[in-house]
Amino acid sequence: MDSGQFTVAASNLIPGPGGQDEEEEDEDSEMSKGPIPKKQRVYESCGLETRQKEKLNLGLPESRANCFGCVYVGEREAGAIPYEEIMALIDMIRDSIARTDPATLAAHVAKRYAAFRKEINSNLLPEEQPLPKWSAATILDHIRFHNTDPEIQTWIRLSELQELLQVALFASVELDPVTGDKQVNEKQAKIAMDIIKTIESVQKSDATKKMFYSGGAHINIKNAAQGPIATSGKNIVNFLKRKR
Repeated sequence: MDSGQFTVAASNLIPGPGGQDEEEEDEDSEMSKGPIPKKQRVYESCGLETRQKEKLNLGLPESRANCFGCVYVGEREAGAIPYEEIMALIDMIRDSIARTDPATLAAHVAKRYAAFRKEINSNLLPEEQPLPKWSAATILDHIRFHNTDPEIQTWIRLSELQELLQVALFASVELDPVTGDKQVNEKQAKIAMDIIKTIESVQKSDATKKMFYSGGAHINIKNAAQGPIATSGKNIVNFLKRKR
């Protein structure tokens, strides 16, 4: 055997700096540290999805000081409003609440208000002040926050709780992307169950015993309790009766 080849082979067996012993020590030290923890997910507050969409589609509400639906400064000097127009707005809100998306209702009310506001403001007397703008965003804010009616507040709370429940239910089921196995997240499932209990508690509350109860002034309870399809506001005709 060639001596040069032997020397090279032997040198590979001799421990030295950076050799096998040090590699084993490094492996032992890494094992002693234990398993590397998974990186925790960091969440940021984002609010309800409906609020995000409302802000995007309707913008921000104006100050309550200029809200047409409330008592505002200068309303006594404003142009005269036909009684029928005001009642039409009131009925539109009362008949639709609890049977429609709040943002959609606000958009409809804003459209109707803008129509008669334009007509009234174009025919003002010298001493009369123009009617203020009443945007859909402000109307939505008015429906949610510019009142203390227990019936309408109950509807608002239930709507918010239902949306929270959807988020909790979605987060309650987890999927392993590798195996496809599913499991229940106990923490999120408990939150969902707590929300369900809260919804039931709110539904059992008696609005007639609460302060500022107004006996259906804000919500048409009969319309709110309609069947799966809301009939109020729809242009429905019984053609069979017409033929007779």
